[in-house]
Amino acid sequence: MYSFRKVTLADGSENLVMDFSDSKLQLMSAFLFTEAGPFRQEILEKIEVVKQNNWKHEIFEGNVFYVEMSKRVIYLENQLTEETLQVESNLFFDLFTIWIKETNHFYQKK
Repeated sequence: MYSFRKVTLADGSENLVMDFSDSKLQLMSAFLFTEAGPFRQEILEKIEVVKQNNWKHEIFEGNVFYVEMSKRVIYLENQLTEETLQVESNLFFDLFTIWIKETNHFYQKK
C-alpha cells in the first residue's frame, strides 16, 4: 500500500517521502512532504479536536494545501494545481501517524 524513500534536495538535505501504490493517494504524499513537517503540531491538534468531537469541523491552510477535516472525511486541495482528494478520516489519521513515526526514526538516525 505504501513505501518510503529518501530524497536528496538541491541543498543537499535529505528528506523522507511516503509513496503509495494507489495513484489516487499520491496527493496525500505531496501533502505529507510539503505540509506535515513544518505544521506537524498544528495538524495533530486539529486531528485530535476532530477525533474527540464528532460534530467538530476543522480547517488547515498550509503553504500549498487547504484541508477540511471532519469525523468521516478529509478533503485535501493543492492550492497551486487545484488537484483534490477526498479520503476517509481514519485512513488519513493512520497514514499521518505512520508518517510521523517513520520520519522521527529517519531523523534520529542522522
